[in-house]
Amino acid sequence: MGLKFELMLVGLILIVSVYTMSIKLRDHNERYRDNGKELEFYDTTFTEVNQSRPVDESYGIKGERIRGVLFVEKFWYKDDQIALLRADRAKDNGKVIELTGAVRLKRFDGFRFETERAVYRKSTDVLQSDTPFVAYKSQHRLRGDWMRYEGKRAFLEARHVHATIVLNGHETIATKEPK
Repeated sequence: MGLKFELMLVGLILIVSVYTMSIKLRDHNERYRDNGKELEFYDTTFTEVNQSRPVDESYGIKGERIRGVLFVEKFWYKDDQIALLRADRAKDNGKVIELTGAVRLKRFDGFRFETERAVYRKSTDVLQSDTPFVAYKSQHRLRGDWMRYEGKRAFLEARHVHATIVLNGHETIATKEPK
């Protein structure tokens, strides 16, 4: 009887050993590392500073950082040239901000801009949109299908333009149709 019990016990130990060696051990957090998510945040303000002063400030209701890129909902941004740049969604990699949904820009020089999608390059202070837009400066209004605004030079390039310009209190409408 004792010999049968010992053989059964050795057999059971062998089965358990083989079974445990065949199981692949893995980290339970592996699924979180696969998507690269580094940070998740709610109702947060990010302030970028250099050695002496703040450079820019951005705010988001909800967002996450994945592989070094911020994805933000209800995005607000400002710096020394921009009073407010906001959008429903933004993707910020530190150099370029891709904006989507109800994009609004208000600069300290009086230029305002509205569209549904735009790209802002921080280093060159260039805002570009490939969707229909409306831009305002003082009493002037400009609508078009594509635009590029260089903030440092206050230079606006646009296509398929319809402009309302106020000169000496009288409104003038100018339209440039594509060829």
